[in-house]
Amino acid sequence: EAYRFDAVIVDEASMIPTPEMVVALSLASQAIIVGDSKQMPPTNFFNKEISPVDDDSAEDEITFESILDEAAPILSSTMLRAHYRSRDESLIAFSNVYFYDGKLVAYPDSWGDRPESGVRFEFVADAVYGRGASRANPAEAKRIVELLRTELQASAGKRQVAITSMSLAQQAEILQQIEDAAGIDPAIRAWSENGGLVRNLETVQGDESDVMILSVGYGKDAEGRLFLNFGPLGKEKGERRLNVAITRAKWKTILVTSIHAGDIDPARTSSTGTLRLRDYLDYAERGPDSLPAIGTNAAFPI
Repeated sequence: EAYRFDAVIVDEASMIPTPEMVVALSLASQAIIVGDSKQMPPTNFFNKEISPVDDDSAEDEITFESILDEAAPILSSTMLRAHYRSRDESLIAFSNVYFYDGKLVAYPDSWGDRPESGVRFEFVADAVYGRGASRANPAEAKRIVELLRTELQASAGKRQVAITSMSLAQQAEILQQIEDAAGIDPAIRAWSENGGLVRNLETVQGDESDVMILSVGYGKDAEGRLFLNFGPLGKEKGERRLNVAITRAKWKTILVTSIHAGDIDPARTSSTGTLRLRDYLDYAERGPDSLPAIGTNAAFPI
C-alpha cells in the first residue's frame, strides 16, 4: 500500500518491452504512455556482449513488442504534432514525409542555400569499407574528425557538436581517431574532455545537439563492391533507427558517406531500412526536390 500512485507516466515507450511495465502499471489508477511508434523498438541489444566487428552480422537480436504498441489499440491517443527541435525545417522534412505522412507542424522557415544550417552532404571519394575485417571506414572517420574541428572553430564553442555512427565498428574507429587527434589538437581535446559524444544507432535516441555529424560507415570494399548489408538498419524495423539518427540536430546535420543513393539498387533488397537509407542519401545530396508529394498535405507549411 505504500507504493500507490494517482498516475504512472511512461516515457520513451517505444523502447520499453511490455513485461517491464506490468508492476508499475498495477500501482496506479491512471496511465499516460508517451512515445513515438516510428522510433526505436525494444530489443535485446543492451543485454548482449557484442564486439564492434560482430554487430553487423549478428543474427540473434530479438525485437519485442513495446508497451506503446500494445497500448495503442486499447487507449485513446493524441498525436503531438508540433515539432520543436529543428531550427531549420529541412532537418525534419525527410522524416515528415517518409515517417509522419506530412502531419508534423514545423516552425515556418525559408528554403534556400544556407550553409550554416540544414542538411549537408559530405562525400568521401577515397574511402574503403573493411568488409569481413574491421567493418570500419577509416577514411570516413578521418573526415569526421576534420569536420568536427571545422565546426568547433566555426562556432567558437557556442554550439554543441555531436557525432553518430551507424555501426559499433565505425563508432570505435571514430573514437580512436578522435583520441589520436586530441593529443595534438587542443580544441578536440577540450571537446572530448567536456563530454563530447560519439553515439551509435542503438544509443542516440533521446539525445540532441546543435550540430550532428552522421557517419554512414558502410561502403564499397577494397575491390569496389558494395554489399547491401547495413547492419541494424537492414534488420526488422531498421528504418526506425534511421529516423532517430537523422532527427537529432537542432541546427545542422552533416551526412558523411562514401556512397551515393544510386549505389543502392532497390531491386536487390526488400529491407525498408535500407531503402529509406537510399532515400535519405538522395535527400541529403539533392535537397527537397527529391521528396515525393504526400496527398493534399503540405509537407513544408509556410
